[in-house]
Amino acid sequence: MNIDGSNVVQVTSSPYADYHPRFSPDDSKIVFASKRGSNYSEIYLMNADGTSVKRLTKSGAWSTDPCFSPDGKKIVFSSGKNDIADIFVMDADGKNIVQLTKNAGNNYYPRFSSK
Repeated sequence: MNIDGSNVVQVTSSPYADYHPRFSPDDSKIVFASKRGSNYSEIYLMNADGTSVKRLTKSGAWSTDPCFSPDGKKIVFSSGKNDIADIFVMDADGKNIVQLTKNAGNNYYPRFSSK
């Protein structure tokens, strides 16, 4: 889409809701959440043109709010069960998932600092 809102292009066509999309820093990839083929939302990665969709998480919980690190090497996201959300980080290929928070409260919409 152009900055003026013209030239809109649909890049997903799943029968499930795709949401919380974020471009990679180099604009070549999009990370997003979707409930495709799962009882829970999971994190997916695709090329910016909508090709090569890859599921990154298989958490058995809902995962959402993905965001790339400024260098594009990591993705941070929220995930949880039973209405408790924690923050996790993983490599941009879905490997090496690490839980960053663990508390009784909810942690949503994580983002990396630009510094």
